Amino acid sequence: LFGLAKAYYERDQLDYAAFEFERIVKDYKNSGVGEESSYYLIESLYKTNRFDQAIEYADLHIKSYPNSFFGGRVLYIKGAILKERGEYTKAYSSFNKADLLYPTSFSAKQARSEMWNLRKNSFVDAELPSAKTLYKRGVSALSSNDRETASAIFYRLAKLYPSDPLTAKGLKFVSQSEEDPIADEDQNIYGLEDKKLYEKGRLYGRKKGGTLKAINIMQTIISQYPKSSYIDDATYYLGVYYEQYDSKEAALSTFIDLIANYPKSYFIDGAILKAGTIYYQMGEDAKAHAIYAQAQKFAPGSETPQCIFWWGKMSEKLGMQNDAAGIYYYLADKFDHTYQSYRARERLQVLGYATPPLSKNITAEPQEPLELEPENISQINFDEALKRYSDLVEMGLPEIAAIEAKYMTTNSSSKDKESVAQKIAKVLEGSGKFHLSIKSVDAKIKKAILNGDVGSITKDTWYIAYPKGYFDDVIRFSKENGVDPFLTLAVIREESRFNPKALSTSRAHGLMQIIPSTGKSLAQKLEIPNFTNGKMYLIKNNVNMGTYYLAKLIKRFDGNISLALAGYNGGPNRVEKWVNEWYGGDLSKVDVDDFVQRIPIRETRYYVQKVMGSYYEYKRLYGGRS
Repeated sequence: LFGLAKAYYERDQLDYAAFEFERIVKDYKNSGVGEESSYYLIESLYKTNRFDQAIEYADLHIKSYPNSFFGGRVLYIKGAILKERGEYTKAYSSFNKADLLYPTSFSAKQARSEMWNLRKNSFVDAELPSAKTLYKRGVSALSSNDRETASAIFYRLAKLYPSDPLTAKGLKFVSQSEEDPIADEDQNIYGLEDKKLYEKGRLYGRKKGGTLKAINIMQTIISQYPKSSYIDDATYYLGVYYEQYDSKEAALSTFIDLIANYPKSYFIDGAILKAGTIYYQMGEDAKAHAIYAQAQKFAPGSETPQCIFWWGKMSEKLGMQNDAAGIYYYLADKFDHTYQSYRARERLQVLGYATPPLSKNITAEPQEPLELEPENISQINFDEALKRYSDLVEMGLPEIAAIEAKYMTTNSSSKDKESVAQKIAKVLEGSGKFHLSIKSVDAKIKKAILNGDVGSITKDTWYIAYPKGYFDDVIRFSKENGVDPFLTLAVIREESRFNPKALSTSRAHGLMQIIPSTGKSLAQKLEIPNFTNGKMYLIKNNVNMGTYYLAKLIKRFDGNISLALAGYNGGPNRVEKWVNEWYGGDLSKVDVDDFVQRIPIRETRYYVQKVMGSYYEYKRLYGGRS
């Protein structure tokens, strides 16, 4: 019913849409689509000038869904209707509620404009919300863990009532909740000027030829807004832009400054990695060793495993093999399932040391069948909801299926949410929606890895994260072209997440992301008749082309898979150029870790690490089973 109503709505057949949405609101109020149907009903009635009904259902919506995602827009519509009727005081009240209850929404911005016009034209003699009202609303948002709304309200409180005692209390709440210092009275307390300046700097940093302007802007933030919440962000990117501008010394100094002065920064691990790498590339191995070692002192971030690995590499290079072995063992055990942990295991074997056992991982058993708590049974029949979700996925209606999924997770108890999510992911996987099923578990796995809690991840979750999608074709063409099928799976996972219709911004097509020029050449060699770009979406063609090309690259680089992957992503001519520059063209002298770390194209550098990480996972998870 919701799909039908939405189709009418999107085709501007609003009378039909209103009729169908009203059926859902009346007959299925507590369903997963009840709230959204109520909102679209109000929109349909408003756009067809049925104002009495629109206000009636707007009041019902606010009462039924007090924390509605659509609440700001609903209150704005009610205010607009009342304003049109000349009921200015009531209109102002509705606009004011939209602003107070949903301050971060676009509707709140519109509502503030409407209130200003009503006051300006003397339609109402209304006062601004009091400091007490704003403060109470901010505290209420904080108690609901809605920090974004709370921050917006407290910053507005500061703007309207800078000297009120409640302002200082409100800003202190924000400071505590965000773990960031709030500006003193002489600073820009609204967080707008420095934020806009930072965003402008980042924009220049992404533009060709904009690096110098980006440097100037980040320097301005650091000098003029020393207490800004963006100060560590600006420091980190100042170092990045110095590096891009080929000012290595300035970049190094900036990263070291961040490490010393902003230990709680989100960028701390990235700064350590970059500073250590600059020292390494300058030949200052002892200093690089000292910098990389800092990573163990801070909360783990996404770059921490790289820092720890290079701490071990520098220990090796400085002749401290026992230290290196200890570091590698720690990395392999603490950050298991990362690319660097697998490289650490390989280094331990080369050095002749034992590696941490793998048997303790990927051992968590599947969870018990879902049992909803008594208070949830009256709200949802889980089996029926799961079947609806499965049917919607099969019908190719993922957006509506997503509403059903949200309904199931919202109405499940906290202890059952993981079981619900896993069942949803298995439906997606079973329907061939691998890119969605992988996405549903990926963040959980990454978080568990950084927290050293991979033992909590069930076998089913690992299988969902690393599926054997389209495996018949993968096996066939991998064997025909001489590529390990698990490597093919790893490439597909990182290239397209098993989405056969994937199309990148560079026009790369399908599972293994073949660009048209390469596809045309490969089609001739593989004798694929009547080639068009669309034929690269065909699974058999795409896997055949991708494995054939990958096999040629592996052969071209003497079996070095990392170099072949760098060529697959960044182009083989570039790889040859780097090998010539760094190793005198001698492939036997290539140190894989050194090569990957030196790759100047960030996308290619991380691509090699991601694919190799997935390759290790596939071999570990499935072993010799094909």
